[in-house]
Amino acid sequence: MIKFLESFFPKNESLDQQYFIEALSLIIDGDLSGAEAKLIRTVSLNSKRIEAYLRLGDIFRDRKQTAKAIKIHRELTLRHNLDPQIRGRVYRSLFLDYLQEKNFNQIELILQHLKKIRKDDLGIYEKLIRFYEEEKLWEKAFEALSKVLSLSSNEKLKPVLALYSVEMGKQYLGKREDAKAIKLFKEAIELDSLCSPAYIMLGDCSLLENKDEDALEIWQAFIQLKPEQAHLVYDRLEKMFYEKGSYSDMEYLYRSVLDKFPFQEQTLMRWVDLLLKKGDTDKAIEKCQLLLDHSPDSVFARSYLIKILLEQGRTKETLKLLRDSVDRFIKKRNFECRSCHYHSAEPLWHCPQCLSWNSFNL
Repeated sequence: MIKFLESFFPKNESLDQQYFIEALSLIIDGDLSGAEAKLIRTVSLNSKRIEAYLRLGDIFRDRKQTAKAIKIHRELTLRHNLDPQIRGRVYRSLFLDYLQEKNFNQIELILQHLKKIRKDDLGIYEKLIRFYEEEKLWEKAFEALSKVLSLSSNEKLKPVLALYSVEMGKQYLGKREDAKAIKLFKEAIELDSLCSPAYIMLGDCSLLENKDEDALEIWQAFIQLKPEQAHLVYDRLEKMFYEKGSYSDMEYLYRSVLDKFPFQEQTLMRWVDLLLKKGDTDKAIEKCQLLLDHSPDSVFARSYLIKILLEQGRTKETLKLLRDSVDRFIKKRNFECRSCHYHSAEPLWHCPQCLSWNSFNL
């Protein structure tokens, strides 16, 4: 590796250059302690080797010695006649230092310098956005991602901006600033007409204001737009309809969703539950078996069938189904992130583990 690195430097190398080459080789090998020692020797022999200072500061940051990293990188910003590209790298390293330290004021100041020197560096914004997401600073994340959108014209970012708006709205709800929250939920839908949580939260806000009909209208509109996620509002709708005694309206809703997605298990099982409440056991069994024929691993269908057969005293059939179910390792239904396989009992749009957006099997 050292031979390869030497090919990039003049043949008549000085001792400080040799130390620097050795440090780079050690960094590549992952030996940061060894690289640190070589870099310190390098700068002690040649204080003008900016690259060595940069690398040394970066190593301190990687080893969580942020104060040392900041000291080195800040001192580099005081040097005159730095090449603009090198100065940009210095500020980028300092930006990452303050990001690690969570020093918001300095992050903003350094960002202003970077915008002048490296205004098209999307990597800076990506790291900043990730940081804002981790800290749940949704307004700042929205501003940063909006900047990326303006630089890249990537329309695929709009759904994420919409989700930021939803998160901001939820924070305002927590502070009981409902009007601001509602405004943000509506803005989320303007950014992404298929933003599921925006519709759900808007309906919830209508309920808080005792506007049941408005909530019903919002959730029904959501179901028309995204029938494959209709189950996310079933609990809310069932509560509303059942309080009014409108069981037939809920059954009609299930049928309308199943017309488009005949084997959506959440909807089918809700309908089965309703059939059981009405005493139509034979039809409930028929629907469970229909789903099992299509999806043999359906925990919902198996659980309902076991319950029904047991209540009917059909012991042999129940035991047979139980044995088969155990063989299939029945486990509780949950939502899984397609990116990192994080599991959640609740539907999520932002994975708390890998921070991906829209990655759950809703």
